[in-house]
Amino acid sequence: MTQRKQTNRLTNWLPILAICLFIFTAFPVVAQNTVSEISTNEALYIKGSVRKVAAEKNTIFVKVSQGEKFQLLVAPQTDFVGISSLADLQKGQQVKVWYSLVGEEKRAVKLELLPDLGC
Repeated sequence: MTQRKQTNRLTNWLPILAICLFIFTAFPVVAQNTVSEISTNEALYIKGSVRKVAAEKNTIFVKVSQGEKFQLLVAPQTDFVGISSLADLQKGQQVKVWYSLVGEEKRAVKLELLPDLGC
């Protein structure tokens, strides 16, 4: 086979290879955007809407978009981001809560108030 034929074959495959490369590199970004709002591995977290705050019981109730409801205990060690205490939270606000399981109890490790997008 001549050098010219080999070059033509390669240039015929270049657009296809470029498209495949684009698809394979873009896939993780697309997959990341469709991850559930409930974690399933070691880093346990939920992202959802505050349904109820029981500051006297150090408890927050959060509902995720799939409809599942979570009751989380907020300890003095809980790290707050965007708020200074549990009393600052209001029903309907969007939060992300990292928690650990202690028996059947979900203890909030970090509680982040998500920005209100106003949509």
